[in-house]
Amino acid sequence: MVRLVQQLDNPSNGEISIVQLKHASAEQVARTLEALQGTGSGDTSGLPPARVVADARTNSILIAGDPAAQARMRALIQQLDVSLPAAGNSQVIFLRYAKADDLAKLLQQVVQTQEKTTEKTKAAPESPINIQADVTNNALIITGPPDRVRDLQQLVRQLDVRPKEVLIDAIIAEVSGDLSRQLGAQIAVLPSVGSTQNPVAVSNFTNGALPLATLAGGASAIGQALAASPGVFLGFGSNRSGQARYGLLLNALQSNSATNILSTPSLMTLDNKQAEIVVGQDVPFVTGSYSTTLNQGGGGVVSSPFQTIERKKVGITLKVTPQINEGDSVRLKLDLTVSSIAPSISGAVDLITNTRQVKTVVITDNGAIVVLGGLIQDSYTDSVQKVPLLGSLPFIGRLFSSTSRQLQKQNLMIFLHPVIIDTQNAANAYTAEKYRILRQQSARAANNRNSMQQQPLPPHLRQFVPAPASSGVAPATAVSVAPAPAASVGAHTTPLLAPAVAASAPAPARGTHGG
Repeated sequence: MVRLVQQLDNPSNGEISIVQLKHASAEQVARTLEALQGTGSGDTSGLPPARVVADARTNSILIAGDPAAQARMRALIQQLDVSLPAAGNSQVIFLRYAKADDLAKLLQQVVQTQEKTTEKTKAAPESPINIQADVTNNALIITGPPDRVRDLQQLVRQLDVRPKEVLIDAIIAEVSGDLSRQLGAQIAVLPSVGSTQNPVAVSNFTNGALPLATLAGGASAIGQALAASPGVFLGFGSNRSGQARYGLLLNALQSNSATNILSTPSLMTLDNKQAEIVVGQDVPFVTGSYSTTLNQGGGGVVSSPFQTIERKKVGITLKVTPQINEGDSVRLKLDLTVSSIAPSISGAVDLITNTRQVKTVVITDNGAIVVLGGLIQDSYTDSVQKVPLLGSLPFIGRLFSSTSRQLQKQNLMIFLHPVIIDTQNAANAYTAEKYRILRQQSARAANNRNSMQQQPLPPHLRQFVPAPASSGVAPATAVSVAPAPAASVGAHTTPLLAPAVAASAPAPARGTHGG
């Protein structure tokens, strides 16, 4: 009894011993010893049990307590720290969201990093970890020591989660106008028909109609020139045989054009995945023209001209890569190109395209509308060509001058509206909303179409989209669409986008993984 009291009267934390492991894992051995002490098995001396702490960096176990208890712990540790034959433990993990080949590469990098750390701490080498990807079944096959396999299973459960998606609505609004006026007169005095003399006097202005001298070739030349020159022409002249010819040509033109374009492309993509949508046409552009001449002897010369073309896409191309940050902010890397074919311009040998392109990176909140860029341009051109002195005379000066005025206005704005889709209920809600707009547009077009039979409409969405799990649950941020009332024939309406805040649908419970 006295000896027991003396042992109990000693400080329990007076001595600390360190045991370096050669084969086993320090953390696993420490958990085993703590579990053994918790059951009270193996200790009949009545002394306080020794405390053990694992040092993963050095793969060692620290023991604190009575020397006798430490001795018992060291004996148990030596029995546990033995080499084991290569384990044949294999587990099959079926993935729900992640791709097997991508996740296998990531896990192999993690295992390699752990092995390098183990080598630096001079711990005993363990059985190798083998990770294989079954692409067909989207599963992982992991083979190795049981404790390492369990750690990798836990890591897979943390990585195999449903990725968030981003629905992106782009709004491209362009309003442009073009107002031009032309007024001029040209006078020509030419020699008689058949004469080799040069023209006596010609007024030649380039900002109006074609020069009057080119119209002296006869009716065919006049017809070709007038076909290529818009406007109103009024001409006077004399073409008597043996006498000098003279002519007066008046031209007037006023044009007014307006353009209002609204494009709303939208697309959905996974977080950190690039998405692309292209809406347009493949337009042929002439890149070259050739002509080969073949001499067939008595048959004459045969010419075979041909042209080479290159097809280019003209329309809307939207490339976007979203990245969801903490706090539901979205980082967007965007490349938007809007191209169209411009009206034909006099003197152009091929098609002319208008191109608007935006490349930018922005950060915005979920459901917010952000402007990416825009252009407001006003262009005014005033061209006056006249004969010196004569063109400045009052009244009759108009006969010796030509004026051209052109006013161009262009307003272009590009907006973006990203929405985070984190649940299937939110995806279903947005799908139903977009499909509802499609049915409304189809019904409006069918009512406006002059047809003897009823036009078919798209089916109701509920026929192939499952209903949400709980009714009345809206996505975190919804697109509020305000359709216009039923319009008359020829009326045009455009939905308006506006962010709306609603209750967020609960995330689905994560499933368990079996092995």
